[in-house]
Amino acid sequence: MTRNLIRRRLKTIVERRIAEGTAGVDIVFRAFPSITEASFEELETEVNRALTRALRARPAEA
Repeated sequence: MTRNLIRRRLKTIVERRIAEGTAGVDIVFRAFPSITEASFEELETEVNRALTRALRARPAEA
């Protein structure tokens, strides 16, 4: 049950980012046990921070 809750939360956060125009990058999430203690807002903040960092780090398109 907890695993599915976390999966649904991550899916919702990523779908929001895709709707905002984030594309062209593959991301793998590794969730540690402490993720179960995070609120949706905390999780969203951390995921958005990681996605922003990943997008900045990707090579420029030719």
